[in-house]
Amino acid sequence: NVFRKLDQPNKGLSYANAGIALGEKLILWDPDNDNTINEFVTVLLALARIQLDLGFNSKSEQTFQRALNMIAPIAADQEEISYMNSHFIALVFLGQIDAAKKVATALKSRAFKRRDFQDLCIDFNIKECGLHDLTETLP
Repeated sequence: NVFRKLDQPNKGLSYANAGIALGEKLILWDPDNDNTINEFVTVLLALARIQLDLGFNSKSEQTFQRALNMIAPIAADQEEISYMNSHFIALVFLGQIDAAKKVATALKSRAFKRRDFQDLCIDFNIKECGLHDLTETLP
């Protein structure tokens, strides 16, 4: 994500691919660990966003879908905000905005204020995030 934000997508792609390889090994080692799954999903989401930035739209959609398939079962109880945030990101980028709005409402009720979450709320005009005016830029 840092390299994506620094407009160095190829470097970010390299790191994301390395993270995917490591994450797959960790999941094989401990497949029922929700924290490991969420960390892996975080890398998948970063990879998907880089793929999108590089114009690999089909690959990006597949990666977002893989992330959603992995995070949805563990985020379904809406208890752990980091899982919910990963779920929200996957839903937004897959165009499942109505479902994303429900997750945003739950995150808002927990006073979740992560910058990336707020940016996506503004970019996709998701008022359920609870930002006062989605047209204003954040500090």
